[in-house]
Amino acid sequence: MASYPPAKRRVVVSKSPDNAAHIHRVPTPAYSGPRDPGIPCQNDDASLSFGSTEHHGFMTSRPDRWARPSAEARGAPETGAGSPPLPLGRPRWQAACSRERVGRSHRGTRQYPVSDIGMSYLPRFSPSSSDFIGAFKAELARAGAVTGLADSVSALWPRFAACYQGLARLPRKARRALQRRWRRSLAGIALLYALGQAPALAATINVGGSCTLVDAITAANTNQPTGGCPAGTPFGTFNSGEDTITLPVGSTQTLSSANNFGSDGPTGLPVVSSAIVIDGNGSTIARDPTAPPFRIFKIGSNSRLTLQESTITGGRTDAGEFASPGGGILNDGFLTLINSTVSHNSNDRDGGGLRNTGSVTIANSTISGNSVGVYGSGGGVSNSGALTLANSTISGNSAVSYNGSGGGIHNTGTMVVTNSTILANSAVARGGGLYNGQYGNLTLVQTLVSGNSASSQGPEIFNRTIFPSGTVITNAFNLFGQSDSSGITGFTAGATDIVPSVGLDTILDPALADNGGPTKTHALVPGSPVIDGVPAASCAITSDQRGVTRPQDGDDDTLADCDIGSFELQPPPPPILPPPPTPPPPLPAATAADQDPRVRCVGFNCRVRIKCDAVQGSTEPCNTRVDVFIRAGALRVGEDAAAKARPRIRFAGAVTNIPPGGTTNLRLTLTRRGRQIVRTDRRNRLRGVMEIRNSIGPVQTVRVTIRLRR
Repeated sequence: MASYPPAKRRVVVSKSPDNAAHIHRVPTPAYSGPRDPGIPCQNDDASLSFGSTEHHGFMTSRPDRWARPSAEARGAPETGAGSPPLPLGRPRWQAACSRERVGRSHRGTRQYPVSDIGMSYLPRFSPSSSDFIGAFKAELARAGAVTGLADSVSALWPRFAACYQGLARLPRKARRALQRRWRRSLAGIALLYALGQAPALAATINVGGSCTLVDAITAANTNQPTGGCPAGTPFGTFNSGEDTITLPVGSTQTLSSANNFGSDGPTGLPVVSSAIVIDGNGSTIARDPTAPPFRIFKIGSNSRLTLQESTITGGRTDAGEFASPGGGILNDGFLTLINSTVSHNSNDRDGGGLRNTGSVTIANSTISGNSVGVYGSGGGVSNSGALTLANSTISGNSAVSYNGSGGGIHNTGTMVVTNSTILANSAVARGGGLYNGQYGNLTLVQTLVSGNSASSQGPEIFNRTIFPSGTVITNAFNLFGQSDSSGITGFTAGATDIVPSVGLDTILDPALADNGGPTKTHALVPGSPVIDGVPAASCAITSDQRGVTRPQDGDDDTLADCDIGSFELQPPPPPILPPPPTPPPPLPAATAADQDPRVRCVGFNCRVRIKCDAVQGSTEPCNTRVDVFIRAGALRVGEDAAAKARPRIRFAGAVTNIPPGGTTNLRLTLTRRGRQIVRTDRRNRLRGVMEIRNSIGPVQTVRVTIRLRR
C-alpha cells in the first residue's frame, strides 16, 4: 500500500457546544491507486459534520486539485439500496458534484463561527475567491424562497464548492453548452446539484430521415453519433436523467432483420444497455412478417427502458425446445410500459408477449393476442422478477402447450395487480387467466378476472398449493368468474370480492375495442355488477386506463363510487331534447291612426281612423275590435237607475280586418244605449275612451273626442 506524500493533509471539521466550527489537521491515511489531478475531488476519508450532516473528501497540496476516487467509491450506489452503480464514464465535474467535499487544510487549529464556515477556508479558485463567494451568495438569494435554505448554508457550501470548482475547470465551449442547456449561470448549476435538484442532462434523439430507430438506440447506449443520429450524453444515467428517443407521430418502424444474436436469441433492436425513454407518439414497432424470427426488445441488466404510446407487435423467437423466451420483449433490467400495447407476439418458450426477470411496471396498457407454443407458459406475460400491473388489460392471450399454464400471465415472482382486467385468455393446462406458481407472491386489488378458460384447473386463476407453493392476497374488491362460478383454484375469494351470478355479457363487452384513450379496452355494460363496486374511500387509482377520472356515478344512483377493473363507466349523458318549435311570426296590431283621434257621429253611425301596424314581411291583416265608451251621466232623463249606476256605457263599436300596413276610416255603429245620449256640451261633443282589441297582445286604450251631428 502506497501512502500519500507528506504534503497531503486530512482535515476534520466539527461543531462544538459553543456553536463554533473547528478545523483540525490530522494524519493522512494510506491510499492505493493512481493520481489524476483532473478529477475535482474525492470522498473517501476526511469528514465535515454539522449536527447529523456529514461530508467526506480529500485535499491535496494544491488547493485547486483533488485526488481521484477509488473504484469502490465511484461504483457505490448513490440512489439507495438496489440502485445500479454509477457509470465510471461520467464527466469529472459531475463525479465531483455527486459527493460532498471540504475546503483546504490549515496549519494548526482555527475557529470560525458556524455562519461563516467554508467562507474562510476557500481553495484558490479561478475565478477569485471573492467572486466565488459572491456567486454562492447571489444564487442563495435568488433561491431564497426555498424553505429552510437559509438554515442549510453551512451544509450546502462544501458540495457547492466542489461542483463549482469542477464546472470551472471545463473547457469554455463545454461550460457555455451547459449554461445554454440549463439556462442558468455556472453557479446556478452548481447550487442545483448541491441541492440535489439538478435537471437531467440527457439527449433527445428524433427518429426520421437518416436517423433510424436502431441507430438512435445505439447512439443512446454508446453516447456516440451513429448513422444520422446525434450522440446520447454521459448524463443519460440513473442519476441524471434518460436519453429520449422520439418517434414520428403514428409511424411504423419495421424491422427486417435481427440486430444482434446473444445467448438469449436474436433481437431486432440493439440491446438496451443504458437508460432510455422511447416516446412513440402512437407509433408501431414491428417485425416484418417475412423476416427471420427475432424478438423486438431486450433490456439488459442494470439498464432501463421506458416505452410510451408505442405498440410492439410481430415479435417471434425461434421455435423448438430450446427456443428463447420473450417473443416481444425480454427484460433483465428495468422496464416501464405506459399507454402502450404488446400484441400478436409469439414464441415456444416463456412469455409470448413479455418475459421478465428484472422489474417491470405496466400502466394504462394492453397486452393482447400473444401466445406461447409447446414448451412455454405465460402467453401474455411470464414473470419471475417484480411486476406491477395497474390500469391495464390482459386479453386474448394463450398458452397452447399440453402443460402450458397461465394463458394471460404466468407468475413465479412478485406481482401486484391493481384495477386491471384479465379476460378471454386461455391455457391448455392450468390458470387460463393467471397462474401463480412456485414461490409466486400475487396481490390482487380491485381487479376483474372473468371469461378465461383452462382445460385442467383454475380457468380464471390457479394458485399452486404443493411445496413450493404460491401466495395469493385478495379481499380487495375483486371480481372472479361468472354465472356463480369463481373459476379460481388454490385460494378463496375474500369477503369484499365478488363472484357474479350473471354471465359474461352482463358484466362487460367481450370485444376488445377502441373506447377512447391510447389503448383498447373492454367496456362495461349498464347494470354490470362491477359498476360502483368499490367505495369511493377505497379507490386505489384516481383514473382508469383511458384517463377517465375515478370515481364516476356509473349506475346513476347519485353516489359516485369506483368500478372494478381497468374501465370506469361514466353516467349516461342527459337525454338530448328536440329544439322547441320556432314560434310563428307575431301578428300585426291595429292602433289609432291619429295622435288625438276624433270620432265623428252622424245619425246612428260614427267613423274613426285606424291603422294596421304590420310586421315586416307579414301578409296577415289586423283582426281588430274597436269600442268607444262614455260616462253613464250622458244618458237621457228617465233612464233606469241601474243603467245610470254603471260608471260607463258602451257607446259604439265595430269588428273589422284592416289590410297589413294600411289605414282605414272604420265605421262604428251606435249601441242602443248610445242612441239615448242627450247630454253634450255646447258644441255637441262628448269625451270618451276608445279601446282597440287586437287578436293578440294587450288592449290599447285611447282617449277620444266624440262629435255628434243630427
